[in-house]
Amino acid sequence: MSQRADELVITGVGVASAGAYGLEAHWELLRQGAVKANAAAYSMGDFKAAAHLKEPRLLKAVSATDAIGLAALADLQRTGAWSADAYPAPRSGLYTGSPGPSSFDLCPYFEAMEAARDGDGHIDVGAFGRTAMSARPTTLLASLANNVLCYGSMMFNAQGPNSNYTSGELSGHLAVQQAAKRLRRQQLDYVVAGGFGAHSEAIDTGMYTSLGLLLAQGSESTHTVMPYEAGEDARGGMVLADGAAFVALERRGAATARGAKILATYVGGGIASDGLGPLRSDPEGVAYSRMILRTLTQAGIEPAQIALILANASGIRALDRCEINALQRVFGGLGAAFESPALGVTTRVFGNLMEASGILELGLVPRLFAHGELPAVMTAPTSLGFSNRLPRRTPAASYALVLKASPWGEYSCIVLRREDQ
Repeated sequence: MSQRADELVITGVGVASAGAYGLEAHWELLRQGAVKANAAAYSMGDFKAAAHLKEPRLLKAVSATDAIGLAALADLQRTGAWSADAYPAPRSGLYTGSPGPSSFDLCPYFEAMEAARDGDGHIDVGAFGRTAMSARPTTLLASLANNVLCYGSMMFNAQGPNSNYTSGELSGHLAVQQAAKRLRRQQLDYVVAGGFGAHSEAIDTGMYTSLGLLLAQGSESTHTVMPYEAGEDARGGMVLADGAAFVALERRGAATARGAKILATYVGGGIASDGLGPLRSDPEGVAYSRMILRTLTQAGIEPAQIALILANASGIRALDRCEINALQRVFGGLGAAFESPALGVTTRVFGNLMEASGILELGLVPRLFAHGELPAVMTAPTSLGFSNRLPRRTPAASYALVLKASPWGEYSCIVLRREDQ
């Protein structure tokens, strides 16, 4: 297969989740089929990032969410995929996808203001200052959505165009796609992009529970996400998980010249929305399928060339129905002459990593191509029309489709090509 020097390639992956630290450890969990026993096991509330950072001082004024993101970036540093001197600082960048800041981050200030308020509604500034000792000015930093962007760029001296996206579950995917555009426009030579978040805290759990999106609490078995379940008695809902994942992108010619290991080629990406409003996904998956087809067409490939699909598969029944119908629209008419692509899911092991999901999967693509089949814990029901094994190795069937979807009716996809070793 011909390779061009200007192709975008993935040369590193950094991952941190409640399951493990580092890509290889996450792959081993999938191979072992290590399903979590309860919802609390997906939380990184006790995670200590300092041990993974060369500069623990960066943790002085950041939230737990930020600490998780910085730990995943440190994993890239640990594996040698990102080095501060690999490229000129003005030509290196960082693109992050994060949750939006929440008002609860400023609770110490709100409490101090209430304590200093007098009877006519005015605030006694002196009283506020005395009461707000626990809310030092650095507390304000914890509410910023781009701390990982700021501190991460300092870690690696990335002085090029940097951006943070707070577009919900699609944030990580959007960060990668936008970073790729900057590379293709020659505005950067090297960029790290991905997403991070900590959603197992009470405020997020309460919100998603009130919306009916979480898997019902109960026996241990109810915490195993079962995507694409059929029947009226099927359990539905997702399990929120904390984590972060980033990939390193650069042009093939430069990566080869500096001796970097190339994991996969970035072919393209796309985004779409049903436009029906929150919590309303089109059950037929029309916009979802059009996005996939448009992305494949722009990449110059056919659906039959997709050997592996890594699905969103959140466990939310309406969203899963939309996704599987979209996939059947795209791949259902390939005919008997073509082998069905393998359809894999990771949520049974890692839960819904939100901003980081769909990024971890990018790192898993090379392992799955080398493995040739899906670990048992990743398989979807074969009744859906997809396989548990990747098609036989051919130059044509060398592509993977990685999907991300949100209950707000928004979808994204990224297409990778395997790297011949």
